Amino acid sequence: MPTLREVGTPYTINPNDESLTSEPLLIRRNGEEWVVLAMRHEDYQHWLAQKPASPKREIDFERNRAAFQKLLPDLLKQHEGQWVAFVNEQAVAFAPSANKVLEKVTLLGDVPLYIQEVRAQPRIYKMTSRHIARSTSVS
Repeated sequence: MPTLREVGTPYTINPNDESLTSEPLLIRRNGEEWVVLAMRHEDYQHWLAQKPASPKREIDFERNRAAFQKLLPDLLKQHEGQWVAFVNEQAVAFAPSANKVLEKVTLLGDVPLYIQEVRAQPRIYKMTSRHIARSTSVS
């Protein structure tokens, strides 16, 4: 992550600098670290429009996750290696990939769901950076 050091004059950033949009910029100001993100205005408006998950949706998500954990021993017997989607604490779709499961549950609309691979030991994914994901339709 590029770092700008604090100086007595305002920061100057070249808007044509490609590194501005490739990763966050770290600025130290009065001993505190600040992160500056550069993005298109359209992306910023989309980001502002996103609503945080409601407490009810978070509770529904956790219930679906708990249902998956509870049923995992039975799921391993019949669906090991497949992906499953849980809605309303019920397994509603199975498929060989997360994308295929997602395609199946899109017909249910905007409902809280939990998608997980049926495995005895879950895979751990490391995320190195955050990016804005633009919504796309699944065809």
